[in-house]
Amino acid sequence: MAQLLILHPSHPRSIRFNIAELQASLHAISLAAPRGMLPAGELQGGGSAGEGLVSGRLFGPALFPRALGLVHSAARLGLENSIKRLIGQQAGLQNPRLMSKKEEDEKKLRAEVARRADLQRAYGTAWAKVDLAYRGLSAMGKRIAFSTLTPSRADSFVTTFSSPVSRLAAIAAVIVRYSGEIGKPNDKRYEEFRGTKLELLKTSLLSGVPIYPEMEEALLTTWLEDVRKTLGPQDPFVKAALAGSTSAEVARRAVSGTRLSDVSFRKTLLEGGAAAIAKSDDPMIDLARRVEPVIRQLRAWYEDRVQSVELSAGQKIAEARFAVYGKTVSPDANSHLRLSYGKVMGYEEDTTLVPYKTTFY
Repeated sequence: MAQLLILHPSHPRSIRFNIAELQASLHAISLAAPRGMLPAGELQGGGSAGEGLVSGRLFGPALFPRALGLVHSAARLGLENSIKRLIGQQAGLQNPRLMSKKEEDEKKLRAEVARRADLQRAYGTAWAKVDLAYRGLSAMGKRIAFSTLTPSRADSFVTTFSSPVSRLAAIAAVIVRYSGEIGKPNDKRYEEFRGTKLELLKTSLLSGVPIYPEMEEALLTTWLEDVRKTLGPQDPFVKAALAGSTSAEVARRAVSGTRLSDVSFRKTLLEGGAAAIAKSDDPMIDLARRVEPVIRQLRAWYEDRVQSVELSAGQKIAEARFAVYGKTVSPDANSHLRLSYGKVMGYEEDTTLVPYKTTFY
């Protein structure tokens, strides 16, 4: 029989809100393991002939498919990789030498903009607008990060199935949000419900990816409890989600009573439209319906007060940078591919010469 693996999250919670979200998932995996869901070998993609302990009973390969372990392995490795990425980002922000260089670069750019009247008129107010938006964001940060059933990034409200919490909760959130968006003109909907993106979302929604109820309950319980501890019992999202019950009770009712594991049931809800979704007594749908108004309110605040400012002011800062430096500096990364030419070289980091390529031998 394969040994059970218990995970213990160790990174400080203060690093960033979305690190806490991922840690909640890892912690929930650790809670699930003693209940017999995750044999260590299978969790890591290995295992001894596919054996595993499930609900206190030993099952062989026929009843405990190796694929289950591979799914858990991919989820766990994905969460750990995300934590490493976020910790790396945080380390960069806390690096005095790096931040001093960034601060000096900004001072030089703003001084040059201020020196030239035409640039000052066009771009001079951009930094103050960003600063004002972020001051407001710091006061709302925890609510924005934790008021969700589908955490992805601390600054993202986009409906997603990449939730590290619960696939059933993500499915319910998408269906409920779909009912509120589908009746709007295409250009008035949330971006993820427009055009071809809507079809892709539906495809993901109707996917037959396996769902494991015990895992779902453990993950959702841990997430809701973490939300309650972080935001407090009087927070609007917490009150809507828990409705006077404990996190464990809410998760147990939602997972045990939902029919969303059945793809045909999801399809029926979608085909029935907003009316069918509004009338559904499915407990996971009901949970998503209760919290949806809070999520929409926060999303509207974020898009109006922060995201729109980032887009408009960020564009002006980029234009100011180009006006001052032209083609003498590389543009900031913006997720678009760029073509260039020249000699490929490494760079020096402190006392280390970093090569331009990485090899695995």
